[in-house]
This record gives sequence, structure tokens and C-alpha cells, in this order.
Amino acid sequence: MSKEKTATFIGHKECYGVKGEDVRAEIVKLIEAGVTNFMSGGMGSFDWMCARIVYELKKAYPQIRNYLVIPYLTFNIAEE
Repeated sequence: MSKEKTATFIGHKECYGVKGEDVRAEIVKLIEAGVTNFMSGGMGSFDWMCARIVYELKKAYPQIRNYLVIPYLTFNIAEE
């Protein structure tokens, strides 16, 4: 995995004032610039919003990959 082709999303538990359509537009710009790997921390609403958008965009851009980066060893996805 090339770091030049990787974007990472790390946000807060709550995501006030961030619009999904704005995030989607920025992710599309990244894809068009050659980014193919997207990593999300899975710890807050921003992380999950980005992961969901990348998942949805994979239909139009099958070359992209969506990764969940486990934030700590005892992480339980049910915590969110």
C-alpha cells in the first residue's frame, strides 16, 4: 500500500456541521487524484460517515479499497 495513494479519516465522536455531500465531493476529488486506499478509525460519526461514503463510491470506482483501522486492541465494534 503506497502512502501517496492513501487517505486516512480520523474524527470526533460527534460530527457537527459536516455535510455528507461535502465529504463525498472531497473523497471523489481524492479518487480522481489517484488515491485508492481509504482508512477509517471507526471511533466516531465522522469516521463512520467517511467509511460509508467510500463503501458507496466503490460501486462507481471499483479500484478503491476501504479499511477499518482498529483503534486499540480491546476495541469492540458494538461500543459505537
